[in-house]
Amino acid sequence: MTEDNTTTNVQLENGSPAFAKPVLPAVLSLFDGMSCGQIALNKNEFEIKEYYASEIDNHAINVTQHNYPKTKQVGSIVELKTDNLPKIDLLIGGSPCQSFSNAGLRNGFDGKSKLFYEYVRILKETKPTYFLLENVKMKKEWQDIISKELGVEPIEICSSLFSAQQRKRLYWTNINVDLSRLPKSNNVIADVLDLPIKNKRENKILMSKSDFKVKVRKNYIDKKELALFLRSYKTKTINEISIFCNAPKTMVEHWFRTDNSFSIPDTEYWFKLKEFLEIEDCKYDKAVTEFELKNNSFDMAKRIYHIDGKHPTLTTLTGGGQRKTITDGNEMFYLNPEHCEKLQTVPLGYTKTASERQRFRMLGNGWTVDVISFILSFIPQSQYCG
Repeated sequence: MTEDNTTTNVQLENGSPAFAKPVLPAVLSLFDGMSCGQIALNKNEFEIKEYYASEIDNHAINVTQHNYPKTKQVGSIVELKTDNLPKIDLLIGGSPCQSFSNAGLRNGFDGKSKLFYEYVRILKETKPTYFLLENVKMKKEWQDIISKELGVEPIEICSSLFSAQQRKRLYWTNINVDLSRLPKSNNVIADVLDLPIKNKRENKILMSKSDFKVKVRKNYIDKKELALFLRSYKTKTINEISIFCNAPKTMVEHWFRTDNSFSIPDTEYWFKLKEFLEIEDCKYDKAVTEFELKNNSFDMAKRIYHIDGKHPTLTTLTGGGQRKTITDGNEMFYLNPEHCEKLQTVPLGYTKTASERQRFRMLGNGWTVDVISFILSFIPQSQYCG
Protein backbone atom coordinates (compact mmCIF):
# COMPACT_ATOMS: atom_id res chain seq x y z
CA MET A 1 0.00 0.00 0.00
CA THR A 2 1.11 3.57 -0.54
CA GLU A 3 1.76 5.84 2.40
CA ASP A 4 -1.58 7.65 2.13
CA ASN A 5 -3.53 4.53 1.08
CA THR A 6 -4.63 6.11 -2.22
CA THR A 7 -3.74 5.36 -5.81
CA THR A 8 -0.79 7.30 -7.16
CA ASN A 9 0.20 7.93 -10.75
CA VAL A 10 3.26 5.98 -11.84
CA GLN A 11 5.83 7.70 -14.05
CA LEU A 12 7.89 5.82 -16.63
CA GLU A 13 11.57 6.66 -17.13
CA ASN A 14 10.70 8.87 -20.09
CA GLY A 15 8.30 10.91 -17.96
CA SER A 16 5.13 9.50 -19.51
CA PRO A 17 2.35 8.41 -17.14
CA ALA A 18 1.89 4.66 -16.74
CA PHE A 19 -1.35 2.91 -15.87
CA ALA A 20 -2.25 3.29 -12.21
CA LYS A 21 -2.42 0.13 -10.15
CA PRO A 22 -5.93 -1.34 -9.80
CA VAL A 23 -7.74 -0.20 -6.69
CA LEU A 24 -10.08 -2.02 -4.32
CA PRO A 25 -11.69 0.84 -2.37
CA ALA A 26 -12.75 -1.29 0.63
CA VAL A 27 -11.93 -4.85 1.69
CA LEU A 28 -13.40 -6.59 4.73
CA SER A 29 -11.56 -9.66 6.03
CA LEU A 30 -13.37 -11.83 8.58
CA PHE A 31 -11.36 -14.21 10.79
CA ASP A 32 -8.41 -12.24 9.40
CA GLY A 33 -5.71 -13.99 11.43
CA MET A 34 -2.32 -12.60 10.44
CA SER A 35 -3.84 -11.09 7.27
CA CYS A 36 -2.81 -13.62 4.61
CA GLY A 37 -5.54 -12.15 2.42
CA GLN A 38 -3.84 -8.78 2.52
CA ILE A 39 -0.53 -10.37 1.47
CA ALA A 40 -2.32 -12.02 -1.48
CA LEU A 41 -3.93 -8.75 -2.55
CA ASN A 42 -0.58 -7.01 -2.46
CA LYS A 43 1.00 -9.78 -4.54
CA ASN A 44 -1.59 -8.95 -7.19
CA GLU A 45 -0.69 -5.26 -6.83
CA PHE A 46 -4.16 -4.14 -5.82
CA GLU A 47 -4.07 -0.83 -4.04
CA ILE A 48 -6.36 -1.05 -1.05
CA LYS A 49 -7.80 2.22 0.15
CA GLU A 50 -9.32 0.69 3.29
CA TYR A 51 -8.68 -2.80 4.69
CA TYR A 52 -10.93 -3.79 7.59
CA ALA A 53 -9.92 -6.82 9.64
CA SER A 54 -12.11 -8.72 12.10
CA GLU A 55 -9.87 -10.72 14.44
CA ILE A 56 -9.65 -11.42 18.20
CA ASP A 57 -6.23 -13.09 18.51
CA ASN A 58 -3.82 -10.46 19.80
CA HIS A 59 -0.70 -12.29 18.56
CA ALA A 60 -2.06 -12.41 15.01
CA ILE A 61 -3.24 -8.80 15.23
CA ASN A 62 0.24 -7.68 16.30
CA VAL A 63 1.82 -9.42 13.30
CA THR A 64 -0.73 -7.82 10.96
CA GLN A 65 -0.20 -4.33 12.35
CA HIS A 66 3.58 -4.71 12.19
CA ASN A 67 3.42 -5.55 8.49
CA TYR A 68 0.35 -3.48 7.53
CA PRO A 69 0.05 -0.66 10.09
CA LYS A 70 -2.85 1.02 8.27
CA THR A 71 -5.10 -2.03 8.75
CA LYS A 72 -8.35 -1.07 10.51
CA GLN A 73 -9.07 -3.66 13.20
CA VAL A 74 -12.81 -3.94 13.90
CA GLY A 75 -12.85 -6.61 16.62
CA SER A 76 -14.90 -9.77 17.00
CA ILE A 77 -17.16 -10.82 14.15
CA VAL A 78 -19.93 -11.57 16.65
CA GLU A 79 -20.00 -7.93 17.73
CA LEU A 80 -19.29 -6.45 14.31
CA LYS A 81 -21.83 -3.87 13.16
CA THR A 82 -21.74 -3.05 9.47
CA ASP A 83 -23.69 0.22 9.61
CA ASN A 84 -20.55 2.35 9.76
CA LEU A 85 -18.66 0.50 7.07
CA PRO A 86 -18.37 1.84 3.52
CA LYS A 87 -19.47 -0.12 0.47
CA ILE A 88 -17.45 -3.36 0.64
CA ASP A 89 -15.92 -4.39 -2.68
CA LEU A 90 -14.41 -7.66 -1.46
CA LEU A 91 -15.38 -9.81 1.52
CA ILE A 92 -12.95 -12.61 2.42
CA GLY A 93 -12.59 -15.04 5.29
CA GLY A 94 -11.87 -18.55 6.48
CA SER A 95 -14.39 -19.44 9.18
CA PRO A 96 -13.23 -21.81 11.96
CA CYS A 97 -12.76 -25.36 10.72
CA GLN A 98 -12.33 -27.23 14.01
CA SER A 99 -15.84 -28.73 13.97
CA PHE A 100 -15.61 -29.74 10.30
CA SER A 101 -12.08 -31.15 10.21
CA ASN A 102 -11.25 -34.84 10.49
CA ALA A 103 -8.68 -33.80 13.10
CA GLY A 104 -11.35 -31.98 15.15
CA LEU A 105 -14.52 -32.89 17.03
CA ARG A 106 -16.55 -33.28 13.81
CA ASN A 107 -19.68 -31.85 15.40
CA GLY A 108 -20.30 -29.55 12.44
CA PHE A 109 -22.42 -26.48 12.96
CA ASP A 110 -22.96 -27.40 16.62
CA GLY A 111 -19.33 -26.54 17.37
CA LYS A 112 -17.05 -23.56 16.80
CA SER A 113 -17.64 -23.80 13.06
CA LYS A 114 -21.13 -22.36 13.59
CA LEU A 115 -19.39 -18.99 13.28
CA PHE A 116 -19.85 -19.56 9.56
CA TYR A 117 -23.32 -18.07 10.03
CA GLU A 118 -21.71 -14.80 11.15
CA TYR A 119 -19.94 -14.75 7.80
CA VAL A 120 -23.33 -15.22 6.13
CA ARG A 121 -24.80 -12.37 8.19
CA ILE A 122 -22.01 -10.00 7.19
CA LEU A 123 -22.29 -11.10 3.56
CA LYS A 124 -26.01 -10.30 3.48
CA GLU A 125 -25.56 -6.98 5.25
CA THR A 126 -22.64 -5.67 3.20
CA LYS A 127 -23.61 -7.10 -0.21
CA PRO A 128 -20.00 -7.03 -1.49
CA THR A 129 -19.16 -7.09 -5.17
CA TYR A 130 -17.01 -10.17 -4.63
CA PHE A 131 -16.69 -12.67 -1.79
CA LEU A 132 -14.46 -15.59 -0.88
CA LEU A 133 -14.85 -18.17 1.90
CA GLU A 134 -12.26 -20.86 2.66
CA ASN A 135 -12.63 -24.03 4.71
CA VAL A 136 -11.42 -27.62 4.99
CA LYS A 137 -12.75 -30.63 3.11
CA MET A 138 -15.72 -31.88 5.09
CA LYS A 139 -18.80 -34.10 5.06
CA LYS A 140 -20.87 -33.55 1.93
CA GLU A 141 -23.92 -32.65 4.01
CA TRP A 142 -22.08 -29.78 5.70
CA GLN A 143 -20.54 -28.66 2.39
CA ASP A 144 -24.00 -28.56 0.82
CA ILE A 145 -25.38 -26.40 3.64
CA ILE A 146 -22.60 -23.85 3.09
CA SER A 147 -23.16 -23.93 -0.68
CA LYS A 148 -26.87 -23.31 -0.25
CA GLU A 149 -26.26 -20.35 2.07
CA LEU A 150 -23.70 -18.76 -0.25
CA GLY A 151 -25.38 -19.64 -3.53
CA VAL A 152 -22.26 -21.14 -5.12
CA GLU A 153 -20.54 -24.51 -5.21
CA PRO A 154 -16.98 -24.68 -3.87
CA ILE A 155 -13.83 -25.23 -5.90
CA GLU A 156 -11.15 -27.51 -4.46
CA ILE A 157 -7.51 -26.47 -4.70
CA CYS A 158 -4.51 -28.20 -3.13
CA SER A 159 -1.58 -26.09 -1.96
CA SER A 160 0.81 -28.65 -3.49
CA LEU A 161 0.17 -26.93 -6.84
CA PHE A 162 1.82 -23.80 -5.40
CA SER A 163 4.24 -25.01 -2.72
CA ALA A 164 5.88 -28.00 -1.05
CA GLN A 165 2.82 -28.57 1.17
CA GLN A 166 -0.11 -30.87 0.51
CA ARG A 167 -3.12 -28.92 1.82
CA LYS A 168 -6.54 -29.53 0.25
CA ARG A 169 -9.07 -26.76 0.84
CA LEU A 170 -12.50 -25.72 -0.42
CA TYR A 171 -13.15 -22.19 -1.69
CA TRP A 172 -16.62 -20.72 -2.16
CA THR A 173 -16.49 -17.58 -4.31
CA ASN A 174 -18.39 -15.62 -6.94
CA ILE A 175 -15.10 -14.76 -8.64
CA ASN A 176 -14.96 -16.51 -12.01
CA VAL A 177 -11.83 -18.62 -11.45
CA ASP A 178 -10.30 -20.40 -14.45
CA LEU A 179 -9.02 -23.66 -12.95
CA SER A 180 -7.37 -24.61 -16.25
CA ARG A 181 -4.74 -22.00 -15.40
CA LEU A 182 -3.69 -23.65 -12.15
CA PRO A 183 0.12 -23.95 -11.95
CA LYS A 184 2.07 -27.02 -10.86
CA SER A 185 4.84 -26.62 -8.29
CA ASN A 186 7.66 -29.16 -8.25
CA ASN A 187 8.88 -27.90 -4.88
CA VAL A 188 9.39 -30.54 -2.20
CA ILE A 189 10.53 -30.48 1.45
CA ALA A 190 14.18 -30.40 0.36
CA ASP A 191 13.57 -27.03 -1.33
CA VAL A 192 12.08 -25.65 1.89
CA LEU A 193 15.03 -26.88 3.95
CA ASP A 194 17.56 -25.77 1.29
CA LEU A 195 18.93 -29.31 1.12
CA PRO A 196 20.29 -31.05 -1.98
CA ILE A 197 17.99 -33.56 -3.68
CA LYS A 198 19.38 -37.10 -3.52
CA ASN A 199 16.65 -38.99 -5.34
CA LYS A 200 13.90 -38.37 -7.87
CA ARG A 201 11.41 -35.75 -6.72
CA GLU A 202 7.82 -36.83 -6.18
CA ASN A 203 4.74 -34.62 -6.37
CA LYS A 204 3.23 -36.36 -3.35
CA ILE A 205 3.93 -37.12 0.29
CA LEU A 206 6.62 -39.78 0.72
CA MET A 207 6.17 -41.57 4.02
CA SER A 208 8.27 -44.49 5.16
CA LYS A 209 6.60 -47.80 5.91
CA SER A 210 6.02 -48.68 9.55
CA ASP A 211 8.79 -51.31 9.58
CA PHE A 212 11.34 -48.86 8.18
CA LYS A 213 14.19 -47.99 10.52
CA VAL A 214 15.85 -44.59 10.38
CA LYS A 215 19.32 -43.84 11.65
CA VAL A 216 19.06 -41.06 14.22
CA ARG A 217 21.78 -39.13 16.04
CA LYS A 218 22.07 -40.13 19.68
CA ASN A 219 23.14 -36.66 20.75
CA TYR A 220 21.78 -33.21 19.97
CA ILE A 221 23.93 -30.94 17.81
CA ASP A 222 23.57 -27.18 17.71
CA LYS A 223 24.07 -26.87 13.97
CA LYS A 224 24.74 -23.13 14.05
CA GLU A 225 27.41 -23.62 16.69
CA LEU A 226 29.03 -26.49 14.76
CA ALA A 227 28.96 -24.49 11.52
CA LEU A 228 30.82 -21.60 13.14
CA PHE A 229 33.25 -24.05 14.77
CA LEU A 230 34.20 -25.63 11.42
CA ARG A 231 34.33 -22.25 9.74
CA SER A 232 36.89 -21.05 12.28
CA TYR A 233 39.25 -23.89 11.27
CA LYS A 234 38.88 -23.52 7.52
CA THR A 235 42.44 -22.81 6.45
CA LYS A 236 42.29 -24.88 3.25
CA THR A 237 40.35 -24.44 0.03
CA ILE A 238 37.22 -26.43 -0.74
CA ASN A 239 39.10 -28.18 -3.53
CA GLU A 240 41.98 -29.18 -1.24
CA ILE A 241 39.59 -30.50 1.42
CA SER A 242 37.61 -32.37 -1.22
CA ILE A 243 40.71 -34.14 -2.53
CA PHE A 244 42.06 -35.07 0.93
CA CYS A 245 38.72 -36.37 2.22
CA ASN A 246 37.80 -37.98 -1.11
CA ALA A 247 34.44 -36.21 -0.95
CA PRO A 248 32.53 -34.30 -3.68
CA LYS A 249 33.18 -30.56 -3.68
CA THR A 250 29.46 -29.84 -3.59
CA MET A 251 29.25 -31.83 -0.36
CA VAL A 252 32.30 -30.16 1.20
CA GLU A 253 30.89 -26.71 0.45
CA HIS A 254 27.89 -27.45 2.70
CA TRP A 255 30.22 -28.29 5.65
CA PHE A 256 31.26 -24.65 5.83
CA ARG A 257 27.99 -22.87 5.16
CA THR A 258 26.61 -20.72 7.99
CA ASP A 259 23.02 -20.60 6.73
CA ASN A 260 20.23 -23.18 6.46
CA SER A 261 22.25 -25.05 3.82
CA PHE A 262 24.87 -26.14 6.36
CA SER A 263 25.33 -29.92 6.42
CA ILE A 264 26.97 -31.99 9.16
CA PRO A 265 29.87 -34.05 7.75
CA ASP A 266 29.10 -37.76 7.53
CA THR A 267 30.92 -40.08 9.94
CA GLU A 268 33.17 -41.43 7.18
CA TYR A 269 34.56 -37.94 6.55
CA TRP A 270 34.60 -36.44 10.04
CA PHE A 271 38.00 -37.64 11.28
CA LYS A 272 39.66 -37.09 7.90
CA LEU A 273 38.37 -33.53 7.97
CA LYS A 274 39.68 -33.01 11.52
CA GLU A 275 43.06 -34.41 10.55
CA PHE A 276 43.43 -32.19 7.48
CA LEU A 277 42.34 -29.02 9.29
CA GLU A 278 44.38 -29.95 12.38
CA ILE A 279 41.38 -29.88 14.71
CA GLU A 280 42.31 -31.35 18.09
CA ASP A 281 39.12 -30.42 19.93
CA CYS A 282 37.00 -33.58 20.41
CA LYS A 283 33.81 -32.02 21.77
CA TYR A 284 31.75 -32.84 18.66
CA ASP A 285 33.09 -36.34 17.97
CA LYS A 286 30.32 -38.32 19.68
CA ALA A 287 27.52 -36.05 18.48
CA VAL A 288 28.65 -36.33 14.86
CA THR A 289 29.50 -40.04 14.75
CA GLU A 290 27.13 -41.84 17.15
CA PHE A 291 23.74 -43.00 15.85
CA GLU A 292 20.90 -45.31 16.83
CA LEU A 293 18.08 -46.89 14.83
CA LYS A 294 14.55 -45.59 15.28
CA ASN A 295 11.40 -47.40 14.18
CA ASN A 296 8.98 -45.47 12.01
CA SER A 297 5.26 -45.61 12.74
CA PHE A 298 1.93 -44.73 11.16
CA ASP A 299 1.01 -42.96 14.40
CA MET A 300 0.44 -39.32 13.34
CA ALA A 301 2.92 -37.99 15.91
CA LYS A 302 5.62 -40.47 14.86
CA ARG A 303 5.41 -40.50 11.09
CA ILE A 304 8.58 -39.74 9.19
CA TYR A 305 8.50 -37.89 5.87
CA HIS A 306 11.17 -37.90 3.18
CA ILE A 307 12.64 -34.63 1.90
CA ASP A 308 12.03 -35.64 -1.72
CA GLY A 309 8.24 -35.45 -1.24
CA LYS A 310 5.62 -32.94 -0.21
CA HIS A 311 5.04 -31.94 3.41
CA PRO A 312 1.67 -32.88 4.95
CA THR A 313 -0.79 -30.15 5.94
CA LEU A 314 0.59 -27.73 8.50
CA THR A 315 -1.49 -27.58 11.66
CA THR A 316 -1.57 -25.33 14.70
CA LEU A 317 0.34 -28.10 16.54
CA THR A 318 3.47 -27.80 14.40
CA GLY A 319 5.60 -26.44 17.24
CA GLY A 320 7.64 -28.29 19.85
CA GLY A 321 7.18 -32.06 20.02
CA GLN A 322 4.36 -31.90 17.46
CA ARG A 323 6.64 -30.96 14.60
CA LYS A 324 6.75 -33.48 11.77
CA THR A 325 9.94 -35.56 11.54
CA ILE A 326 11.75 -35.15 8.24
CA THR A 327 14.54 -37.36 6.92
CA ASP A 328 16.85 -37.64 3.93
CA GLY A 329 17.36 -41.32 4.77
CA ASN A 330 20.24 -40.65 7.14
CA GLU A 331 19.64 -37.53 9.17
CA MET A 332 16.55 -36.17 10.94
CA PHE A 333 15.26 -32.62 10.42
CA TYR A 334 12.53 -30.44 11.94
CA LEU A 335 10.82 -27.38 10.54
CA ASN A 336 11.38 -23.94 12.00
CA PRO A 337 8.95 -21.01 11.55
CA GLU A 338 10.75 -19.78 8.42
CA HIS A 339 10.26 -23.19 6.82
CA CYS A 340 6.55 -22.98 7.62
CA GLU A 341 6.41 -19.51 6.06
CA LYS A 342 7.83 -21.04 2.86
CA LEU A 343 5.25 -23.85 2.94
CA GLN A 344 2.46 -21.26 3.25
CA THR A 345 4.12 -18.98 0.65
CA VAL A 346 4.19 -16.21 3.25
CA PRO A 347 7.02 -13.65 2.91
CA LEU A 348 10.08 -14.84 4.80
CA GLY A 349 10.22 -13.26 8.24
CA TYR A 350 6.62 -12.00 8.08
CA THR A 351 5.81 -13.54 11.49
CA LYS A 352 9.15 -12.81 13.17
CA THR A 353 7.69 -10.40 15.74
CA ALA A 354 5.83 -13.26 17.45
CA SER A 355 7.22 -16.04 19.66
CA GLU A 356 8.20 -19.31 17.99
CA ARG A 357 5.15 -21.08 19.45
CA GLN A 358 2.77 -18.40 18.20
CA ARG A 359 4.44 -18.34 14.79
CA PHE A 360 3.84 -22.07 14.34
CA ARG A 361 0.25 -21.69 15.50
CA MET A 362 -0.74 -18.76 13.30
CA LEU A 363 0.98 -20.23 10.24
CA GLY A 364 -0.95 -23.46 10.77
CA ASN A 365 -4.13 -21.39 11.00
CA GLY A 366 -3.28 -19.29 7.97
CA TRP A 367 -3.85 -19.54 4.26
CA THR A 368 -1.44 -20.63 1.55
CA VAL A 369 -1.03 -17.13 0.20
CA ASP A 370 -0.32 -18.04 -3.42
CA VAL A 371 -3.59 -20.01 -3.65
CA ILE A 372 -5.55 -16.94 -2.52
CA SER A 373 -3.51 -14.74 -4.83
CA PHE A 374 -4.40 -17.02 -7.75
CA ILE A 375 -8.13 -16.82 -6.98
CA LEU A 376 -8.11 -13.04 -6.52
CA SER A 377 -6.19 -12.57 -9.77
CA PHE A 378 -9.46 -13.28 -11.62
CA ILE A 379 -11.17 -10.19 -10.24
CA PRO A 380 -11.75 -7.92 -13.29
CA GLN A 381 -9.14 -5.38 -12.34
CA SER A 382 -10.16 -2.88 -15.02
CA GLN A 383 -13.32 -2.29 -12.99
CA TYR A 384 -11.19 -0.73 -10.27
CA CYS A 385 -8.48 1.01 -12.23
CA GLY A 386 -8.06 4.60 -11.19
